[in-house]
Amino acid sequence: FTSFYLTLCYDALNDYESAIQEAKIFLEKEPNNWVMHLALSEVYGKIKNESKKKEEIEKTQEILKSSTDAGSKNPKEYFLLCQIYRNQHKISEAIAVVESIKLISLDKEMRRDVHFLLANLYYEDKIFDRAEEELQMTLKLDPDFHEANNFLGYLFVENNKNLDEAIHLINKALKAQPQNGAYLDSLGWAYYKKAQVEGRNDYLVVALKKLLEAVQFMEEPDIYEHVGDVHYSLGDWDKAVKAWEKAMALYRQALASETKIEDIAIKLEKTKRLISVEKRGTRFIENRRGVGNSTQP
Repeated sequence: FTSFYLTLCYDALNDYESAIQEAKIFLEKEPNNWVMHLALSEVYGKIKNESKKKEEIEKTQEILKSSTDAGSKNPKEYFLLCQIYRNQHKISEAIAVVESIKLISLDKEMRRDVHFLLANLYYEDKIFDRAEEELQMTLKLDPDFHEANNFLGYLFVENNKNLDEAIHLINKALKAQPQNGAYLDSLGWAYYKKAQVEGRNDYLVVALKKLLEAVQFMEEPDIYEHVGDVHYSLGDWDKAVKAWEKAMALYRQALASETKIEDIAIKLEKTKRLISVEKRGTRFIENRRGVGNSTQP
């Protein structure tokens, strides 16, 4: 294992060629050591050798799949294989790997993490009922797990159901992390949805307050989009346009999907048209008033 530790040391010293050489010496004797293949893939990534990096990740994946298929008792192997599939956008395969972890003996904290990971994977796969089920299991094991409280609350909000429970869950998450921008965004969005259901502008005011707090801690395009939506609902169209333009700039910077950007563009076009019509109407009324108030010479 001298070569194993030398690989790590050379990597830390940015001597990547020596790190690669020591890794290869190690793998000559332990060709199925996924830890070293993974470490080697990271070294290749640092020197921008993408083909070699991909090759080492594929070897890591092959070894891990063989081990987990054989009933490995090491949870780390399942989690890493899941992450590799996730990075490849193979969500169904990632879910299958994590589901199989349930077959091995785990402590309470690890079981909680498995359910939470599955909730995220099912959410990514748009299987929302299973995501909700896994989050409920997560919170059954750890009721104070703030990430799960926020996630379940936001899931309820997105689906326009259990809004009071959603607000309770998100507030519970905020009690643990009061300056978490994502949690403040969740709470603001919950009040926005509640305002829509109950037709109450006072909830829109609360929603805007929470969302503006959120952007103080986290400049995310989703939050600015939510701010714009609330401003629009309150009739502050100019402010809505500014928030959406900020959201679009951040979406583009983050290389978000074209669908997201198109949605914002539609909102902007519609609202700018309304502002233009309103201004023309105002000018027309002012002109009519001017004509009505004029006196004949």
